[in-house]
Amino acid sequence: METFGWLAGEKPTSPNFQDRAASILETFKFFKELSPSVQANLPSVISTMSKRSGTVLFREGDLPGNCYIVLSGEATIFVKTEEDLAGDASPDKTVRISGIKTVEGFSMYGEDSKFGTEIGLLGPGTLIGELALVNDQPRSATVRCAKDTDFLVIRRSDFDNLLKEDMVKKGDVKLRFLMEHVPGMRAVAVPKSGTVKPHASYFFTKSSFQRGHCFFKEGSVAEQSIMVMYKGSVECCRRELAPTGVGAALPSALSTPVLYEEVPGGAKLGNYRRTPSMISRSGYKAQLKSLARVQELDETINRLGVLMPGSIFGSLPFQEKEPFTVTVTSQQCEVFICSGPELSKLPRKLLDTIREYLAHAATWRLKHHVRSQDFRKSRPLDKLAKKRPLLRVTSSPAV
Repeated sequence: METFGWLAGEKPTSPNFQDRAASILETFKFFKELSPSVQANLPSVISTMSKRSGTVLFREGDLPGNCYIVLSGEATIFVKTEEDLAGDASPDKTVRISGIKTVEGFSMYGEDSKFGTEIGLLGPGTLIGELALVNDQPRSATVRCAKDTDFLVIRRSDFDNLLKEDMVKKGDVKLRFLMEHVPGMRAVAVPKSGTVKPHASYFFTKSSFQRGHCFFKEGSVAEQSIMVMYKGSVECCRRELAPTGVGAALPSALSTPVLYEEVPGGAKLGNYRRTPSMISRSGYKAQLKSLARVQELDETINRLGVLMPGSIFGSLPFQEKEPFTVTVTSQQCEVFICSGPELSKLPRKLLDTIREYLAHAATWRLKHHVRSQDFRKSRPLDKLAKKRPLLRVTSSPAV
């Protein structure tokens, strides 16, 4: 990953500092989500800071001070378990009144300090500490430099004046959108003011992609991820064995899945009903393997659907080769993404609900693909050749 530690040697008042800082900030994901006016003014309020390995920026439970952006190096994030917190509250536990002050100065630490469980590393481009400033709440974790690290620093007063309103507004828009379209999100309670743990929507980050960008490639194992279309469109395709250039119109009944199908004994989940056979994740895996007919591929593509704003897509909920290729078809698209370690921070019930929904959608598309193959094979070749090569079938925005 590219690092920008050289900027830490520049003086914030130097003529080139703001221009160079602006060019760096443009490469960071969080910066792209800010409004243009905030993007223009942010370089004028930041400063730089360099800290040695082992330095603690702040401890869990501290009052919020500054907001930080990692330029180079890495910082470790620690969170205390309920057992750790119970130990801290025990009568024989003494409060540390000597040692080294944290960078923000609200607490002390020493070589024997216990910070809790390490839950991740924060590398270049990561925004640190903004959640406590947005919500006016104590720090929810401890952050310590894992190696010599350079930071950009945004003081709390500048954060409140410049970023807070914009981030709160965009956070509310994201929350409402995800609650409307993501199965199970409505059931997640919105934290009350002053609570430490963020809402599940916080872990979805908005990113923009240009036409032709490939999210998933058929036959490749993808990073675990969940994506929600916000703007634009993507297309889901799968290769198949068929005479080159031959395609046929699909029956209209195949254009969308039945999301509200009444099934005796079915259990409601999100905006569709589950049959007993759909509840088992291992059952999904068996269905997908049987439907994904392993075979040599040619250049014939079966287009299985165009996903519009509000659609949910993502990787398979288990480590298997992706059955589809998913690419951007609009000039530009915006997507809310939760991937990698952020997935583990979602409430377990919500994560299971979304993954089951994705597996249901993948199973439906594979059945669609198999039926379209069988449909074409049942037609004489001379009739198929007269049809247009490829047909786009628009699927429901909910899938």
